[in-house]
Amino acid sequence: DVVVGGIVQQVKQTFTKKGQNQGAKMAQFGLEDLTGSVSCVLFPREFARFGPLLDSEEPLFAVGTLDQRREKPNLKVSLLIPLRKVQEELTAQVQLELHGPALDERLLLRLRDIFRMHPGDRPVVLRFPQAGEGEGSALRVGDSFFVSPTPQFCKEVEDLLGPDHIALVPRPVSRL
Repeated sequence: DVVVGGIVQQVKQTFTKKGQNQGAKMAQFGLEDLTGSVSCVLFPREFARFGPLLDSEEPLFAVGTLDQRREKPNLKVSLLIPLRKVQEELTAQVQLELHGPALDERLLLRLRDIFRMHPGDRPVVLRFPQAGEGEGSALRVGDSFFVSPTPQFCKEVEDLLGPDHIALVPRPVSRL
């Protein structure tokens, strides 16, 4: 699987001619960025889910498999993600590094409040680095504190902890 991003160009909606989904709507389109473009295809099942996104002028990320059987390769799209949702969709886990004199009960209670304001399905791991060469320790928060790693969530955590204390661990493309 590959992930590419760009602006949708030259959408051509057609209907399947044969097979299980004969007569179902599908689409071919280009996805273009500053360096070039890739031809993409949305088959009927994916078109039913993501077809409306093709009408948007918002940049999209496409996840799919590259089909190189033709002269010009194309991307068989399995997932389309609007740019504004990429951070949420492509994050597998949030890691927060906690250390120093500011690590106290007040800070942990504020973190808990931020987690509750941004509920979701992404796990949070709290990392406590050890001074020197050791790895330190880590703690995964309970399911009730899983979050949605939106830009607003990240800003609130960065405002509290600092920008170098949050890491978004990406999902493997094969699991999208």
